[in-house]
Amino acid sequence: GLENARPDPDLGSVDFDRPFSVGYFSDPEVFTIMTIDAVRAYQPTADTAENRFQGNLANLGDAILGRRYATIVNSGTSPLLQVNTSHTSDFELVDRATVLAVATPDRWEDALAMTEQELRRALEHGFTQAELDEQITNMRSAMENSVEQAGTRDSSNLADAIWSSWRYDTVYTSPASSLERFEATVDDITVDAVNAAFRALWADTDPLIFLASSLELTDPEGAIRDTWAASQQVAVEPPVDSGPAVFAYTDFGTAGSIVEREEIEDLGLVRARFDNGVGVTFKQTDFEDGTVRIRVNFGRGELEPRAQPAVDVVTGNVFTASGLGAHSADDLSRVLAGRSVGTGFAVLDDRFRFSVVTTPEDYEIQLQLLAAFMTDPGWRAEGLAQYQTVTPEIRRNLYSTPNGVIQAEVSRMIHGGDARYGYPDPEEVAGIDIAAMQNYLMPALQNAPIEITVIGDIAEADAMAMIASTFGAFDARSAEWPSYDEARTIVFPAAISEPVVLRHNGPDYQGMANIYWPTDDDDDLRQTRAISLLRAVFDLKLTERLREDEGLTYSARINNTASDVY
Repeated sequence: GLENARPDPDLGSVDFDRPFSVGYFSDPEVFTIMTIDAVRAYQPTADTAENRFQGNLANLGDAILGRRYATIVNSGTSPLLQVNTSHTSDFELVDRATVLAVATPDRWEDALAMTEQELRRALEHGFTQAELDEQITNMRSAMENSVEQAGTRDSSNLADAIWSSWRYDTVYTSPASSLERFEATVDDITVDAVNAAFRALWADTDPLIFLASSLELTDPEGAIRDTWAASQQVAVEPPVDSGPAVFAYTDFGTAGSIVEREEIEDLGLVRARFDNGVGVTFKQTDFEDGTVRIRVNFGRGELEPRAQPAVDVVTGNVFTASGLGAHSADDLSRVLAGRSVGTGFAVLDDRFRFSVVTTPEDYEIQLQLLAAFMTDPGWRAEGLAQYQTVTPEIRRNLYSTPNGVIQAEVSRMIHGGDARYGYPDPEEVAGIDIAAMQNYLMPALQNAPIEITVIGDIAEADAMAMIASTFGAFDARSAEWPSYDEARTIVFPAAISEPVVLRHNGPDYQGMANIYWPTDDDDDLRQTRAISLLRAVFDLKLTERLREDEGLTYSARINNTASDVY
C-alpha cells in the first residue's frame, strides 16, 4: 500500500563547477559515438505560453545546427555518419544540451574536430535567415498537418500523450491551439532571438566530452583532449546565406488521358489505365483526415537480371540518396522544406516500389518528386560513398546479436546460397559502382509497366488529374510484366546431420537454436492456410514445453513462409 511505499531513489549529485572533462569507453562491438554535453543545474519552468515560445526558439537552433551537420554527412566523404542535436532536462537534476555524433572508427579525430567546429561556428556566428525560414516552414507545416489530421488520431497515441502531459506537469493542448499560438508569435521568431536562445544552452559551461569506440587507444583521454584543443585553434568562418531554392520538376510534358475506367463496387475501388499504359487503383477513404497514401510499383525487383551480387541491396539503399539531376539529396530537403513528401524506395521480391504518405495539399508535388526519380535520377557519387562508408557499421551491428547473424547469413543459407538474400560481404559491396546500379535499375525506370495505388482523403478527379500530368505524361510503357521464370526457382538446402554453428560478437549469454525444413510455395491457397493453422498449434505446444514445462527459454516460436514469387 501507499503507507509502505519506498522512498524515491537517491539520484546522486552533479558537480556543476566541474572543469572541461573527457571520458572514454572501448568495446569491439560498439559504434564509435562521441557526445559533447553542456550541463547546468535544473531550472524548473512552468508550462506557460511564454516558456513554450522560448523552448521553441531553442528547438529551432538545435534544428538548424542539426541541418548543418546533415549536409556534412550527406557529402558522402565525411567521417561523420550521423549527428543529433538536442537539449533536455534529466531527472529534474540537470539541464543538458548535447551534440551526439556517430563516426567511422579510424577517423574519430577528424569527426570530433568537425563536430566541435560546427558547434563553435553556430555559437560564434549564429544562424542565417534562410536557415531559420526553412525550419519555421517545417514547424508550421507539421502543425498544420496535425490540425488537419486531429479528428482521426490513433486512440492509443492520444491516450499516451494525455498521460505524459499529466506525468510531466504539462498542459495537454489541441493541435489547433498550438498552431494559433505559433501564428500569433511567429513575427517574434527572429534570427537574433534564436541565436540568443541557442547560445544560452551552451553559455558559461565547460563542455564534457565522451568517446565510445571499437578502437583501443593507448592514452584515450590525452588523445581526446589534444584533438579538442587542436580543433579549437582552427578559425571558423560565418555561414553563407544560400537564399531560396525552387523545385525544378513541375513539367513532364503533355498530360496523359484515361483510356479505361472501371468501378469495382464491392471493394469501393476505381481501376483506371492511361494511354501510355500506366495503371491506377484508387480508393477514397475517410478514416485518416488529411492523409493520402501512395504506392508506385514498377519493374520486377529482385527478379530483374543482375550482373553481380549485392547490386540490389546497394541500389535499394543508394538510389534516392543519390538525388536528382537538378538537386542533390541534401538540396532536396531544403527545396522541399515544409512539404509532406518522401521517397520510400525499396527493392522487393518481384517489384521496385515507392511507398509514401502525403497530404492532399502536397499530393501534386509528391507525385512530381516520384516522377522526377523515374525520369531524371541523379546517380550522384556521394550517395554511394555515404553507403559504402556506413556498411562496416551496419555489419558490426548485425554481428553483435544472434538475430543479426540470421539476417546477415542464415537467410542466404536457407535459400540455397542465393545472393538475393542475406547481407552482402565487404567485397560484394565494394564491387558495386554507379554503372552497375544503372545497368540494374535503368531498364525498369525507362520501360517497365507502372502500377500506382492511391488511397486516402482526396477526390478521384483531383487524384487522376495530377497523375495525368506526371506519370501519365511519360512515354508509352511496356505492356507486359516479364515473368523472369528462370529467376523464380530457389532450392532449399539438403538435410544435414551436424548443425551449422555460427558466431556472433555480442554477450556470451545470448544464443539461438534454429531448425528449418521445407514446405511449399503459395500455389495452393488451401494448403497454405492448413500449414498456417498447423503452425499455430505447433507454436502453442512449443511454448508449453520449452517455456512452461522445461523453463529453457522465453522466446520459443515457429514461423512459416510460403512465397507467392519463388
